[in-house]
Amino acid sequence: MKVFCIKDVVMNTNGKYGKYSGKRVFTKGKLYKARHHTTTLEDPWTPVKVLRANNDLNDLHIIKHCYEGADHTFFENHFLEVKN
Repeated sequence: MKVFCIKDVVMNTNGKYGKYSGKRVFTKGKLYKARHHTTTLEDPWTPVKVLRANNDLNDLHIIKHCYEGADHTFFENHFLEVKN
């Protein structure tokens, strides 16, 4: 699957993000490869499906939570799914 970035994504300037703090990690107008993964988040016993993509710095980021009741606001504000 591919996703198209419709709005730049800049990391929070909070110091907990270290070297990526305040940097643009996804660029408006670029196409990114994305894949579904099953991972654990808060609860290590409950695997959930997420959509991940490599950013401009070649780090893997979760860009969408794909489970019932998940908030898709971030994904909808920054990306569009590209249909093949």
